[in-house]
Amino acid sequence: MEVNAPEIEYFSERQAFSPRLLGFIVLSTALVGGFAYMETRDAPGAETGLTITLGALALLIVIFSSLSLTTSVTDASVSVKGLWFVNRIIRFEDIASAEMRNYKPILEYGGWGYRIGPSGKAYNAQGDEGVQLVLKDGGRVLIGSQRARELADAISSRLRK
Repeated sequence: MEVNAPEIEYFSERQAFSPRLLGFIVLSTALVGGFAYMETRDAPGAETGLTITLGALALLIVIFSSLSLTTSVTDASVSVKGLWFVNRIIRFEDIASAEMRNYKPILEYGGWGYRIGPSGKAYNAQGDEGVQLVLKDGGRVLIGSQRARELADAISSRLRK
């Protein structure tokens, strides 16, 4: 019986969503909920609406605090996991090229997370730097990274083999 050696990991990064993004979401939800409560505070059931708003705020904080994105590069593939449901493995044999680039998350993809835009698919948690993969089937995948140069080098060096 042959035992396979574990794959060597050449790059690994775990990213969480930006605290500023979380703060913006919580603040905007709190303002909308607060204004709605102020407008209806004399109406029957206003306290229920306030309780629901506070519960929604707590839920948003828990949800966005628990989201993360992990990217790794091994001999065989680039993998992106996280955001609760993403588990994308891209084999090197399917990648035509990889290039570090700056991008505009909101304009190109509509924000952060798992996104599909005119430039292809994106997996990003924060920032505006990443590695653009062009797949041999013509697809495009952007992987956001806080260490984009290092990620691009890890991928490019595997592509040359």
